[in-house]
Amino acid sequence: MKNYATIRRRARLVLSCLVLAAVAGGSVARGQDDVEDEYEIRAAMILNMARFVEWPGSKVGDPEGAFVICELGTDPVTASLDKILRGQAVSGRPVALRHLNKDSAAGGCHILYVAHADRKLFEQMTVALMKQAVLSVGYQDWFTSAGGVVSLPMVDDRIRIQVNLGVAQRSGLNFSSKLLRLATVLHEGAL
Repeated sequence: MKNYATIRRRARLVLSCLVLAAVAGGSVARGQDDVEDEYEIRAAMILNMARFVEWPGSKVGDPEGAFVICELGTDPVTASLDKILRGQAVSGRPVALRHLNKDSAAGGCHILYVAHADRKLFEQMTVALMKQAVLSVGYQDWFTSAGGVVSLPMVDDRIRIQVNLGVAQRSGLNFSSKLLRLATVLHEGAL
């Protein structure tokens, strides 16, 4: 069994180095360690991304309340999220993980990770997600062009960061310029 504290530290270090250096061209290289690490790094990046995004005041809510990360569907990243998020906090708030199904409301989520989503189903959700200031994250090639906010696809053995800034702005989400320098930025709205 892997030491998930080590994986979290490694992913935080990778993301921090990328943000500080801002020379990596918006990617995280896949190491020699295997495909399993790809999923663990994506999961840790989802958690660490919360430190580079500002939600509107209406979404922040109770400062004593939980920071909610939701999962729609299951895949190896969701399995890693379950382990990596235990005992974590974002801005001093404990992280809570919720599992949703296609009929669940995502309004209480700060971040929604979309695993193996059907594009048409996801496109139907995008307007509601924008109105509720939910940071949607996926990894599919089509994710940001379908109205998702952040995609973490694997391209040339690197995890890329793609941000749909148009959807983020319509959602009231503000990204750190440090993160945006690393990302491929799209200025598209939701479909």
